[in-house]
Amino acid sequence: MRPERILFLAIGAIFLPMLHADAGQSDAAALFKTLEPSVVLISDEEGGGSGVVISEDGLILTCYHVVNTPLDLSVDAIVEEDGKTARKSFPRAEVIGVHKRYDLALLKVDAPGIRFHPAELSESDEDTVAGGTCYAIGFPFLPDGGKPSISITRGIISAPRREMDGVPYIQLDAAINPGNSGGALINDDGMVIGIPTIRIEGSDRIGLASPVANVKREHFIDPADREGDPAEALRLSNIASTLLMRDAFSLQTDDEAVVIAIHLQRQALALEPNNAEWSTALARMNKRMQRFPLTRAYAENAVRLDPDNLYARMLLADAHSALDEPAKAAQQRLACLPLLTDETESGLRNALFTELASELAAADDHARAVYVVSWDLAQTGSDPGPAQRLVLQRAARAVSEPLIREIMDRKSGHSIEGMEEFAREAANSAPPEIPAAPQVPERPERSATVTAEVSFGEEYSATLADAPPGVRYDAAAGVLEWTPVPFSTSREVRVLFLLQDGEGNEEFHVETMRRY
Repeated sequence: MRPERILFLAIGAIFLPMLHADAGQSDAAALFKTLEPSVVLISDEEGGGSGVVISEDGLILTCYHVVNTPLDLSVDAIVEEDGKTARKSFPRAEVIGVHKRYDLALLKVDAPGIRFHPAELSESDEDTVAGGTCYAIGFPFLPDGGKPSISITRGIISAPRREMDGVPYIQLDAAINPGNSGGALINDDGMVIGIPTIRIEGSDRIGLASPVANVKREHFIDPADREGDPAEALRLSNIASTLLMRDAFSLQTDDEAVVIAIHLQRQALALEPNNAEWSTALARMNKRMQRFPLTRAYAENAVRLDPDNLYARMLLADAHSALDEPAKAAQQRLACLPLLTDETESGLRNALFTELASELAAADDHARAVYVVSWDLAQTGSDPGPAQRLVLQRAARAVSEPLIREIMDRKSGHSIEGMEEFAREAANSAPPEIPAAPQVPERPERSATVTAEVSFGEEYSATLADAPPGVRYDAAAGVLEWTPVPFSTSREVRVLFLLQDGEGNEEFHVETMRRY
């Protein structure tokens, strides 16, 4: 062979793989550009995944485990509106069907006048060939928690059909990261052949995708009709409960254990989505982590599934209260009253009445707040505590003195019907005549309202630890105000302040106020 021929072959051996690589990169770029408008981001307050548009009116194919949540789902997609192409976000997408067998679901976006970009779905198993090139397109979630961006990864189809637990999958070696689930697995013709579903942990690039060939609309059923796996859900929930006990023994300092418990309990809910107990458990776990929007969402789902679930309603009320929604919190606690029984734990009952009275007062429902205080004291036989005295203080400006005296003297016979009757009577009675508070004087004057300036220095933050009815503290102005309630004959009150310095040290201070 001539030297020139050998040189030519050598050069070809060097550059031919590079040409193939460039061709593959060029194909990937072209396929990505074609499929990008058809792959959407699906998200909720916990995370999310990806989806594939299959109709111009906003029907989306995704993984069941991505959308199997009581949380509101939103969809980000590239769409056409008024002849213009743009990426838009659509809140409150609805799950309209789940596959009887596969980890697949149908999500619908209601957006009249907007055109989505559907992908071409495979209709034959012959589109999936072992050794063939494949691409996974989706929205992987990054550790930094930023908004995911669409990406593409390249691989080969390791096996066109691999069964796990009797369910067929496509095995591939393209990287499938959290957030890719529900996206598009395409062949080198740009046809969607599967929906990435599982990444085998601990393996070397083994991923599975649910095949879409031969998947028909009639294979999808109502989400409420899908059979779950109660036994496995119970097993996962028991492990989660054990982790919560570990957190309790560490005085609620083991956040890592709670995070793992939430993950396991979330899987239990996915396996048995209509079990109110699992949603209640998730509400409790998220409350422990102070994730109150999630607490509210899971508690709402539990109440929807089981309206007579006392603990779920209490959790929902707690979430509303933490989110500064006192009227909604009070509404849920009022709904708890008919659910109380003789077996209800006394601590839970006391917490219900105490919180309900405070929330009714915060929502300016003073008549019902006073009635709840009276009801609570009639059950316990005790005197009003600080929170209850604060409720009475606020009510004294809105409810007449005779009505307050009457209901506070009642020792039995309280009921929900009685509370409503008391509220109507209070609404129809003349409001109490309370003189307006005067401007802060330099010296105390003879007045129905007594005021005093208080100051603890810039190094302290002060909060009221205990105060009789009629006492109000304006921290911004440094003014303490006492308006004796109509049924009080006190000439002097003592106000207890809790002082805290910048290092967290605490001490108490007593301030005495007198009327002349």
